[in-house]
Amino acid sequence: MAYASLTPAVCAIAAPRVVTALAIGVCTIEASQAGDHDWQEAAPVARNIRIAASEEIFSDGFE
Repeated sequence: MAYASLTPAVCAIAAPRVVTALAIGVCTIEASQAGDHDWQEAAPVARNIRIAASEEIFSDGFE
């Protein structure tokens, strides 16, 4: 399975299956899967993720 950002100004793929928000907007991620000798290639699927505001996702414990 491979993932790609179709909106690189809004979000990026930082590591396999990790999305990094870069700006407020709509992030579109596309998933694709290659075929092999037993299976045909899967059709790509795109999904939107709305990034509304910058929020702290985790805390390191320091305030």
